Amino acid sequence: MRQSLLIVVLLGVVGCTASDPIIAANDGIARPPTTLAAAQDLDFTETSEVLVRGEVIGYVKTLLELPEGIEDKRAWPTGTLLVQDLELEWIGFVSPRGAAYRFDEQGNATPVGVGSRLGSVGRMLGTTEFPKLRSVSPGVGS
Repeated sequence: MRQSLLIVVLLGVVGCTASDPIIAANDGIARPPTTLAAAQDLDFTETSEVLVRGEVIGYVKTLLELPEGIEDKRAWPTGTLLVQDLELEWIGFVSPRGAAYRFDEQGNATPVGVGSRLGSVGRMLGTTEFPKLRSVSPGVGS
């Protein structure tokens, strides 16, 4: 019985991840691979501090909507949260639908779970507490 339940849970997680726009590209936009290299020099983002109990534990870049007339060539869709540690090293990202990915040593994205977007950000930064975001660089520039 326990094995059957585990298989059902795993299939549910795989099913949720496979329906994510990062994997399925179901937003209709041909996107480059979601690698560490693609996270460099992104335009149209908002940078926020990630806070737990008032202490900064990392940073998030949120991909903002592009102005009309600009073709979206970014690896991720609008609303994706790109996670950086305190040294501004990229850790991973959380998709608009809540699928979390970490960058491996080669810079490739590896799925790590599905859940609350902010909860996933916190777990990537080493906390089980629910973090808050505080904008430090709103706007559209890189």
